[in-house]
Amino acid sequence: MTLSFPIDDLRKSVPEAAGLDGLSGAPLIDALRKVLGKLADGAAITLADGMVTLDFGEVPTANVMEAQRLYLKAATCAGKGEFPKATSLYHRVLELDPSRQDARRELAMVLLETGKPDDAVDTLLDVLKTDPRDPRALVILGNHYARQDGQRDTALKLIRRACEVAPDDATAHNSLGYLLFEEKLTDQAVAEFNEASRLDPKLANAYYGRALVEIGATRWTAARDSLQAMFEHGNFGDSRLRRMLQAARENWVKVIHHIANDRASESLKASQDLKAQAESVSGFPVVTTEKPLAGTLCALTKAAWNHGRDHHVIELQERLPAEMVKHHVIAHESWHLILAGQARAAGSNRFFITTDERIATAVGNMRQEIQRIARKGGYEETKLTEMVARVAQDGLSLLFNGPLDILIEKRIAAVEELREAQFCSLVLQAHNAAAMGLKPENRAVIPAALIRLNDVMNGAMAIFIDRLTRGATDFTALYAATPTLKLARQVEALAYQHDGPPGSEYDLVDQVAGLLGLRDWYQWRPDPGAFTSQPASGPPPNGGVTNPAGLKARFDDAIPLLLDALRRFDAMEDARILDLIHEIGTLAETGISYSDDSKLHRLKSIPGETFTGLRLMCLLYAGIRRALPAESETGMDLNDEFATALDLYHAGRRD
Repeated sequence: MTLSFPIDDLRKSVPEAAGLDGLSGAPLIDALRKVLGKLADGAAITLADGMVTLDFGEVPTANVMEAQRLYLKAATCAGKGEFPKATSLYHRVLELDPSRQDARRELAMVLLETGKPDDAVDTLLDVLKTDPRDPRALVILGNHYARQDGQRDTALKLIRRACEVAPDDATAHNSLGYLLFEEKLTDQAVAEFNEASRLDPKLANAYYGRALVEIGATRWTAARDSLQAMFEHGNFGDSRLRRMLQAARENWVKVIHHIANDRASESLKASQDLKAQAESVSGFPVVTTEKPLAGTLCALTKAAWNHGRDHHVIELQERLPAEMVKHHVIAHESWHLILAGQARAAGSNRFFITTDERIATAVGNMRQEIQRIARKGGYEETKLTEMVARVAQDGLSLLFNGPLDILIEKRIAAVEELREAQFCSLVLQAHNAAAMGLKPENRAVIPAALIRLNDVMNGAMAIFIDRLTRGATDFTALYAATPTLKLARQVEALAYQHDGPPGSEYDLVDQVAGLLGLRDWYQWRPDPGAFTSQPASGPPPNGGVTNPAGLKARFDDAIPLLLDALRRFDAMEDARILDLIHEIGTLAETGISYSDDSKLHRLKSIPGETFTGLRLMCLLYAGIRRALPAESETGMDLNDEFATALDLYHAGRRD
């Protein structure tokens, strides 16, 4: 068995072969034997016409066959990650047949996987000593030297050599691109990455390398395009690419945020255009406000026809982190109004409603599970039941909005000026939804039916976002361990493919509810169409109350109620006070009488008590002054009465 190779190739590919220059005859053969080392053991070396030949003698046929059997077995072990076993098998192959260069190359790869880079380098050099034109060995060795101090020139020489001997090898051009990038030769680096992508359109590393060049040059749009090409075309089957994929996704977020900031004026205009469209389609103006909203809500839209108003209100979460997120949220809420306005025009609009009775029935069906959770966690069953009822209400909101949200986001994705703002906003919402919904301590106190509802709806949105970003995100993986992922895929597909006439989106909600077995948790009320608009009760968007004279007549009665509110807040955190403010403000929109003490109200935020209208307004006023002191317009002229109550409160604390 013999191996032959040009001596010039050896000089170009193996750094230590440079000492062969100027030698001939017996000194050259002796020097060759030293360079080849153990590879030349037992082999006769000859040199003729510039070709070096190693003659190992005849390898017995039995050895050849056994070497092939063990080589295949070693490859199987390596594929399974059984690297120590594969290492032993490759060594045995080379003992049986020293000419097996493929076994040396694969052995080097296994040695790298097992954290033995020095042994891997020696083995790669052995490959190159007997096959100096092996591009894979040249690239692997060059990449190794690139990570060593003072070896950049050697690394560059080896990888350029790989491109020379194998000009169609995409991996070689990709490695050269990374070296040139690190040398700040950006244009040359991009050219090599482009060549690598041309030769192998599935080589993910080449797209990522080009993206890194663009990021370094702050060419955000070009970086986005390179990353997107990577996510769409790259092959990530090799588990060693997972770390790079994660880094690419993190860089994608960074790049998109830069573009979104740069395009803020465009996304603002696009959101305002959609808001104007909502006004045109619905026939009512849209007022936007910012206020603290409960939980992870980004916005709350109050349609004119739902509240008997002469305008719509979009309440934005005041804690939204960036302007472009607000632009997307306004666009999204405007689309809700557009859909409902189109359905009203077609006579097919409906109102999604539930009742205390339906919620009580749903919670009653979970009673045994609630009791089990209470016993296991040591919770008070009554309070746990009240919490489950609130979660059920939130779940119904998710059931209604989830399918519509996918319809709407599909439309927003078609607005080029909103694309990056949409991504920033949806990523924020997906992270928040997973952080709350998948938290073990939260799930431990929620009945299975509500967990299932949450997982399906949030999972469907996660799947949709991954579809929208074409691989730039992997929110679906967060729900992979849930038993409802298949159902979430069904819901996402139903919503994504939906394309019906105005009002048919409500049938989509029914379809989803049917899949979840929740159709009896809510009901539809026909939209009556025309209505007489009234100014809203309670504090409307610009402040004020519906009957300030009636409230003024009861100012003396308000002082003890304000004092009671201040004392009550001593035992409440600000977050709970904010929830209370929100609940009373929502209740006020359906009408609160300040003068009729016979009409009592209940609050979910303070269970087990009833409240007159005046007491509610005093709680609202004192709560705003306590938790939101910057809000100067409350619509209630109770400043003097509050000051008196505050003096009494402080006097009582001193006593």
